[in-house]
Amino acid sequence: MVIIMKDMSYQTDIIELRGHHLDMLLNYLFNRPTQKEFLEDIQQYGHGRKHNLRMYKILRRVVEGDGIKVRVVDYLDEICKGCDKYTDRCKTFKDSKEEVNVYGLNMGKVYNSDEIVEAIFKNAEKVIESLTVDESSE
Repeated sequence: MVIIMKDMSYQTDIIELRGHHLDMLLNYLFNRPTQKEFLEDIQQYGHGRKHNLRMYKILRRVVEGDGIKVRVVDYLDEICKGCDKYTDRCKTFKDSKEEVNVYGLNMGKVYNSDEIVEAIFKNAEKVIESLTVDESSE
């Protein structure tokens, strides 16, 4: 008998999200893509379909809420842990506090998913401006 285990770690009561993935959540919230649209758009980052599908499901779960808690972290989060490019080198990665603070959120704090969504909407204009400034300085 063969038992196939699915990776369901992203279906926990507390989802960990790092600052970079809050930016992905901003994109998801404003575009509300279908799964197909999201997967087509996100493939530009070079990750595999399995990772991108996992990201879509996690972001959708945060937006849908349903009592989900989100811990904002500066290390690898639920999305990173399913990455097809995950290596030991990734474990040393740290997000800056600015990536989180721009949303009015605090690193390490646990929020209800609706608080995360509200913070993103409230600070979207400021975040988009900061992203535009960062890109133009490259």
